[in-house]
Amino acid sequence: MWLHFKHHAHLLRISKPLMAKLCKTLFIFFSALIYTQSAVAQGGSFDSLRLDSIIKKVELSERASSTKGIGGALFLGRGFYRGNISGYFNDPYFIGLQLDFHKRKWVFQIDDALLFSKVKQDLLFTPDKQWKKGSAAFGVVLTGNIGYTIIETDKYKIVPLAGIGFTALSSRILGTSQTDKYEPILLTYKAGAYIDLKSIPLIQSRYVDPDYYTCLRVSFGINGNIGTPRYSNFYGGPMAYISIGLGSLSRQIKEKPLSAIQYLRKYLPAHHRP
Repeated sequence: MWLHFKHHAHLLRISKPLMAKLCKTLFIFFSALIYTQSAVAQGGSFDSLRLDSIIKKVELSERASSTKGIGGALFLGRGFYRGNISGYFNDPYFIGLQLDFHKRKWVFQIDDALLFSKVKQDLLFTPDKQWKKGSAAFGVVLTGNIGYTIIETDKYKIVPLAGIGFTALSSRILGTSQTDKYEPILLTYKAGAYIDLKSIPLIQSRYVDPDYYTCLRVSFGINGNIGTPRYSNFYGGPMAYISIGLGSLSRQIKEKPLSAIQYLRKYLPAHHRP
C-alpha cells in the first residue's frame, strides 16, 4: 500500500501559486454560496456590490505575463567543414554562449563560440610564410540571429532562425603570429534552429512554468561564407554544426488586481457565477 501511495504521490504536488489561487477561489466560492443561500432564504436577491464588500479584504489578482523575456544557453558542440577548408583543417569542437531576447514569439539572439581545431596540411601563402601542418587553429564566431517560435508546448519549443556575423581564424588565442595577415576574418551567414527540451527530469520539475523554465537545448544548422573570401582555396566552404547545452527562459510576471466579482466570474464554473 505504501509503494502504491508513493507511486502516485507526484499527483498531489501543486505549485505554491496554484495552491494560493485554489484557496482564494474556494474561500470566495463558499462566501458566495453562503450569501446567496441566505439571501434566497430571506426572500432577497443577489447583490453583487454587497458580496464584493463582504470579501473585499481578500487580496485578489490574476497573473499577467509580459510579452518580453530574456534567456540563453551555455553549450558544447562539433562543427563539420565542407568544401576547400575541409582539406586544410580538422573538424572543430567548440564552446559557446547564446543570449536570447524574446518579444512574443520572436527571438533576437546573440550567438558566440570559440572553436578548437588543427591544421591538416600546410597552408603555403608565400615561400617563407606558411601555416604548418599539426599547428593549432582557433576560431571566434559571433553572429546576430532572428528567430520565430513555430511550436511550443509544456515539453518542448522549436525556433528556426537565421543571421549574419563573422568568423575569425588564428593560430594563436593571444598575441601575434608570423602568418597574422594571412589569417582570415570571414563574413558569414547562419541558418539553423534550436529545440528547447523542457521536461528533462534532472533539469526541470514536472510542473513547467511557461514563463520560467530551464531546459536542455539542442542547436543545429550551417554557417557559410558571404562572398568569396581571400585565399578561398584554403578557407572556402561552409561548416555544418550541432550543439547541446543548458538553456533557460524568464519572463516578467505582473499581478493584475481583480475585484471579488471579477474573480468569481473568471474562475468559478459558469453555473455558479454571479
